[in-house]
Amino acid sequence: MKRYFLLCGAILFFFIGKIEGQMMSTLSVVVDQQKTALAAKVQDGQIYVPLDDFCSAVNAEAKILEENGPLAVCRDDLCIPLNVVGTEDTLTVDGLLFGRLGAFGEPLGVSWTQNNGSLVVMTGQMVAGLGIGNAPPAFTLPDMYSGVPVSSSDYMGKKTVFYMWASW
Repeated sequence: MKRYFLLCGAILFFFIGKIEGQMMSTLSVVVDQQKTALAAKVQDGQIYVPLDDFCSAVNAEAKILEENGPLAVCRDDLCIPLNVVGTEDTLTVDGLLFGRLGAFGEPLGVSWTQNNGSLVVMTGQMVAGLGIGNAPPAFTLPDMYSGVPVSSSDYMGKKTVFYMWASW
């Protein structure tokens, strides 16, 4: 009998939670390989991110487009309106506005995966290669003329130019 009441209570809690929109799981958020303090929510298979903080992390902005206009997520000249007719792209949890990532992420060039309790986000804005002052990875190659192995670490601390060419 006790198990019956526990089961009924669990089922009732599940349905009440679903009705109130509180049955959500939480994901930690990693943006461009950097762990953040953001927490995404998953509801009915959809991922929602805290709109203002997430936009800041991906170099975008959440704003009202015109007076009494729609809320949109914008980067540069591109704005994606949210909550267009027939969609519910936002929800409020504990006074914080969340946006459905699927509504604006892809058009902004943001890709994401859900992995082991984390939302891994790539903005496509990571810098590739080396910048001035960055140390290159250590490598060893044969000298073109003598065939003797030459290591990049032999030139550490010296002004060095690496000229590389590939034919593929």
